[in-house]
Amino acid sequence: MQIEQLRAFATAVDLGTLDAAARALTLTPSAMSQRLRALETSAGSVLLERSTPVRPTVAGEIVLRMARQVLLIEAEARHDLGATAETEPAVLRMVVNADSLATWFPVVLERAATWPDAVLHLTVADQAVAADHLIRGAAMAAVTSRARAASGCRSVPLGVMRYVAVARAELAASGLAGLPMVNFGPDDDLQDAYLARHGLGRPPRVTQVPSSEGFLAAVEAGLGWGMMPELQLAGAEADLRPLGADAVVDVPLFLHRWKLASERLDRLCATVVEFGNVHLAKSLATTGGRRLG
Repeated sequence: MQIEQLRAFATAVDLGTLDAAARALTLTPSAMSQRLRALETSAGSVLLERSTPVRPTVAGEIVLRMARQVLLIEAEARHDLGATAETEPAVLRMVVNADSLATWFPVVLERAATWPDAVLHLTVADQAVAADHLIRGAAMAAVTSRARAASGCRSVPLGVMRYVAVARAELAASGLAGLPMVNFGPDDDLQDAYLARHGLGRPPRVTQVPSSEGFLAAVEAGLGWGMMPELQLAGAEADLRPLGADAVVDVPLFLHRWKLASERLDRLCATVVEFGNVHLAKSLATTGGRRLG
């Protein structure tokens, strides 16, 4: 498997079409196809579904992970050899959940702005499934709620994302039973877990808002109650009240990363751990449910 074949494969996955990848690599469509066919011959498997957009097969995900690692090591070697003028910065791919991205993660972005030799490519995904991106080769690191790391990865605790069940003051006064609810998405069971703890089911009125900032805006507007990150409540403009004395739910967060010797990946992960430990809660309250995003 030659490095230019791996570069062509990874670029095709990133850009979604062979034509776009060929243009990015200044190749003819024919040369692009030849590199991919040669890579598939070397691997002994079909690696790419020629769909729109193209997608890696199960075998392709294994090769994609290797390609990402090889290309990162190549970028670092070129930089260390003094070829910085001819070499683009290394791309660090990471998965972050929406609530972290809206609260404590921006300080990581501020630190990353000082790195001339690396750029971040972030993907937003639920903390419960974020680690799967590492297995598929789509990311090198991920903020996840899973404690145990997959094979080839290691796990570092970040702290606890603390959620509080809140609603506008006039809604909170009427009690939880039957209160309209705001939900992040179809797989967000954080609110449902809180209701179940109180022996209640879903209310008839449920508003779905798949954005951390939009979720807060919906709760502030009075569309219903919701589980809000405690870090986000500091910026709330409306008068939001907790729904009872046990309104806190804690979700532990971990950083999973590839076991790869990479100074730039080490730097990113050390920064995430540093600021996660600073901004996330340290102790567990009642843990249950998960927020998609």
